[in-house]
Amino acid sequence: MAQIRVKRLLEGEGDALVEASGVRRGDVVVDCTAGLGADALVLSFAAGEGGSVTAVEASRILYVVVREGMKAYRSGMSELDEAMRRVNVLHGEHLQALRGMHDRSADIVYFDPMFAKPVLGSASLRPLRAYAEDRSLAAEAIAEARRVARRAVVLKDHRTSGEFERHGFRRVRTSYSAVDYGVIAFQ
Repeated sequence: MAQIRVKRLLEGEGDALVEASGVRRGDVVVDCTAGLGADALVLSFAAGEGGSVTAVEASRILYVVVREGMKAYRSGMSELDEAMRRVNVLHGEHLQALRGMHDRSADIVYFDPMFAKPVLGSASLRPLRAYAEDRSLAAEAIAEARRVARRAVVLKDHRTSGEFERHGFRRVRTSYSAVDYGVIAFQ
């Protein structure tokens, strides 16, 4: 899926995450819930050569798969391969990772937690639910993200989720999709 999204960006089309997050060339981004790394990869492409993305994954299995894939996979698209190599994949809990970061050290902090209500059309994620971290997002994690982010904290979640309101996110993308984005902006 990331390959299709990057291809669309190269063709001048938009991407919901890129638009919602406001990521731009040179940005430092922390993806607190790496999963399979698709969003980290798209963010890395958008941040460009001068930018960086750190992707944190709590599941050891997913971490190893994504870390090795980002290092070794060859897509046949040089822009995509370069973006993959720029993603720094870390294993651990996002709260602990955020606690270890300096104030205002990232432009964007991003969360895409495992949805409590799965998106039925997302067949690629179904087998991974057993390995993924499925706890709801803690208020303390949002507080740490606010401390670390210079420009925005971004949340992707099911559109019927109460997480946007619970944590003070302003919805910035509402569409016919089952997924919405929310932002806490600082600038």
